[in-house]
Amino acid sequence: MVTKQISFSKGAIGQGCVEQMFAGEAVFYWTDEETSHPFDGIALEWETYDIIAIEIKAKAARTWYRDTGFDVAQWDRLTRAREEYGKDPFCVFVDEAIGWVYGNYLSVLERPRPSERPGRDPDYPCVKNGIVYFPLRAMKKLGDIPADQLAELRHLSQRNGDFEYPDADHYEDLESDA
Repeated sequence: MVTKQISFSKGAIGQGCVEQMFAGEAVFYWTDEETSHPFDGIALEWETYDIIAIEIKAKAARTWYRDTGFDVAQWDRLTRAREEYGKDPFCVFVDEAIGWVYGNYLSVLERPRPSERPGRDPDYPCVKNGIVYFPLRAMKKLGDIPADQLAELRHLSQRNGDFEYPDADHYEDLESDA
């Protein structure tokens, strides 16, 4: 299954990017990709000893909407795991289109938000075709993807070969309500 292999490769790059970005601030423990798991991993913050459940998505924002998301089944799994383990997962998106790493806690992403551009964008969270979408304004920008990892993610992307990635400046005016 080529799609599954590409997803695992992109996921591994995403994990590496997050580890590199927060080196010295936290230590990460990742689950085995071959088995079912409630979260992708956990992070232990050095200063506070807080344990944070981490879910990483190496996934770009939608082109015509200022949002991103993941499968509803995954949302259900994360919600159940939050209830069972008492840990609100921090969802990290490694976005090869924008070149950023951003995210927030699932409880923050799930807060109802009206459309930023009524008549064009939906109210959030929005479920469509088995995907739950969250607005980018609910995210905190965590950093930029290093150039080598960005190139590798774009190479693995399943977007049309003629796709032109938007300039990150297109997203700079996002007002965060995170």
